[in-house]
Amino acid sequence: MSRKKKRSSSRGTPVGPGLEGSTGRRWLFRGALLLFPFLFLLLLELLLRAVGYGVPMDFVFRQEVGGETRYLSNPRFTWLFFDPAVARVAPPFSLAVRKPPGAVRIFVLGSSAAQGDPEPGFGIARVLEVLLRDRYPASRSRS
Repeated sequence: MSRKKKRSSSRGTPVGPGLEGSTGRRWLFRGALLLFPFLFLLLLELLLRAVGYGVPMDFVFRQEVGGETRYLSNPRFTWLFFDPAVARVAPPFSLAVRKPPGAVRIFVLGSSAAQGDPEPGFGIARVLEVLLRDRYPASRSRS
């Protein structure tokens, strides 16, 4: 009567038939286990975006207004970062997609300080507008 001796792994635990896989295969399996949730969530995110679910993520909308294509502000943009009950809304704007010849566009990018929070009338954009209007009185503001 012959007895087969049980093999054991390097940790001393018995290894059954076909389970003596290489270290590389074990790490591949572990990596797949770690990546699966992220890949699943990425696929879910892409699917939900494809069907248009959720809040639009763009800061501006491109929309036809009065026969002219314009950029309009997205009032729900900050909902991506804050609860809708406490989210701040940037001052609304409408900007022509095609800039008129000879026009100069100046954009002020920033957070609440650049916006002039809590009073936009005292923000850097408004101060810059007043200074430029004073310096170049012949020019008129266009949107």
